[in-house]
Amino acid sequence: MNIFINRLYSLAEWISKLAYLNVLWLLFTLFGLIVFGLMPSTVSMFTIIRKWLKGDADFPIFRTFSKIYKQEFLKSNIIGVILAGFYAMILIDLFYLNALKNFSIISILLYLYMFAVVMTTLYIFPVFVHYELNIFTVFKNSFLLMLINPFTNIVIILSLAITFYVMKILPALIVFYGASFPALSIMAFCYMTFERLAKKKEIKSL
Repeated sequence: MNIFINRLYSLAEWISKLAYLNVLWLLFTLFGLIVFGLMPSTVSMFTIIRKWLKGDADFPIFRTFSKIYKQEFLKSNIIGVILAGFYAMILIDLFYLNALKNFSIISILLYLYMFAVVMTTLYIFPVFVHYELNIFTVFKNSFLLMLINPFTNIVIILSLAITFYVMKILPALIVFYGASFPALSIMAFCYMTFERLAKKKEIKSL
């Protein structure tokens, strides 16, 4: 009975913390006028989730969020600009594919490019907050991790699909968990991958 109560309490604690974290993410994103606030807010959110996954719960959430937001404001926004460039190319590709009348090898290559960009993006924030890397290495290692971890890719996609499906049914959840819960899913699976790779020493330096 005590075990059940402890687990129930732990679940309630996670639910409340994720809701609070999501509100902070929204506020700080708006504080940065969305365009400049989105990336540092997301980095701050992933940093705090990583701390929780490591078992570190004894820290002030708001103060830590604000500190990371300020520290990583410039670097995260530079990454955001680069990502915006990749996604601008995806939009161009979509227009081009729409104009193509026949499916060809070029179509396959464009679809592969779009898939690679989207999947690499999912690794960007976990890699950013887990390792101390320069911007180029963040992108390089995110891409490599995406390539060598197909199972993790599938699990992340499935978890996000289920999350978005539930939020489509219950849209009120978006306000409290629209960003924090997907971030938890991504960070949790990536964190397990990082730990596994570190033990196997498949990656010497990330």
